[in-house]
Amino acid sequence: MSRIAELGFPAQKALLKAIDMRTALRGCEKGGPERTPRSRIIAFVLLLGFSALGATSGASIPQDPAIVMAPADRPFQPGEKMVFQIKWNPPWYLFFLPSMEAGTADISISGALDYENRKAVKIVFAARSSGTFARLAGFKIDHHYEIFADPEGFCSYAVSKREREKDKKRDIEIIYLKESRRLHIKETDVSVTPAVVKKDKYVEDVPECVQDYLAAIYFLRMKGIEPGSVIRSVVGENETVKDLEAHAEKRERVDTLTGRYDTWRVDIKALKGALFRGGGQFKVWMTANEQKVPVQFEVKTSVGKVTGKLLKYSPNSEAADSGAGRKPNSVSPRQSRN
Repeated sequence: MSRIAELGFPAQKALLKAIDMRTALRGCEKGGPERTPRSRIIAFVLLLGFSALGATSGASIPQDPAIVMAPADRPFQPGEKMVFQIKWNPPWYLFFLPSMEAGTADISISGALDYENRKAVKIVFAARSSGTFARLAGFKIDHHYEIFADPEGFCSYAVSKREREKDKKRDIEIIYLKESRRLHIKETDVSVTPAVVKKDKYVEDVPECVQDYLAAIYFLRMKGIEPGSVIRSVVGENETVKDLEAHAEKRERVDTLTGRYDTWRVDIKALKGALFRGGGQFKVWMTANEQKVPVQFEVKTSVGKVTGKLLKYSPNSEAADSGAGRKPNSVSPRQSRN
């Protein structure tokens, strides 16, 4: 609070109003699709919360796909890990504030496994706030998600969420019942003893294939990306389902903490309604090679712009376990060419 006090009363009032987490991050106390994406806005969609990975050092992504080859039918390998550094850029009415670190976002995918006698992959998202933004906000976010999906279409089987935000602690379990076209969601408040079930219900008329936001990114990577290409997905967020479109806009070179990459810029839009509360834009930059690794993303909303840049990358579980590869700040000669 001492840093806030130095700003003077008018600035204090504007800052405290803007960084109140119930307003700036949650967007609203109620509602379906906007409620959980408050965390996705700060990390990824997504994509989009805070996360931290251990102290392992990742390998930089090769621009030549022959250097590290994924299985022939997909652009990523079992055990692939991506870590993003998240920064928040204030909206115009907080012009006196600089951009500031908000946290890191860690996403990984497993190899083939069994989920209730069905082939599956597991996507893990670990999120934790850090840096100046977290200190100004006054509390930390610590989230952990696990998504079980089919390895072909990335349709969700089940999603498990552990969300911790200051005094708010909740566990969410979502099961997709494809045969009956329903889903079951159970939300438990574990901040009290004994724990209290806040929600326990079935949702009817659910599409046969619903992807989590994170699974949708892996699905997008398996598709061809070229100028003007459009890829559609049905994405679920708790009990809410949305139709999204990913538009490949153009080729761009971007600089991240692991190097410079030739990428496709992809714009993700909701077919009906807004992607986030009050509108918002979401763009992701994916390497223009067979791997299509997301190396940068950007979310613009009324509470500012959130940017994620690749901090660490491990192409498979062996590289992650060994800590092989360059340090995050290194840039190879191939990547540094113009």
